[in-house]
Amino acid sequence: MQLPISPPNIALEFTNLDFTVYTRSWRGKLVSTQHILRDISGVFQGGTMTCILGPSGCGKTTLMNALAGRMKPGSSSGKTLTLDLSINGS
Repeated sequence: MQLPISPPNIALEFTNLDFTVYTRSWRGKLVSTQHILRDISGVFQGGTMTCILGPSGCGKTTLMNALAGRMKPGSSSGKTLTLDLSINGS
């Protein structure tokens, strides 16, 4: 007899996600600031399928890269990422 196996119920919650890109001139002067993601929050519940939709260039891949840890919080090379992330409330 085989017992049914249920997947772990993992919830991923994120709040205050901001990603900004700074452009500087060759002299180091700030030329422009572009907010890619601004104050994004959400929850992905375990056992459900979530779809992220939007037009080209709206930040879908940037959001997924931030949540997957491919972009580190902090400031480096003209980019700033801030993020509060919790898994199952911790």
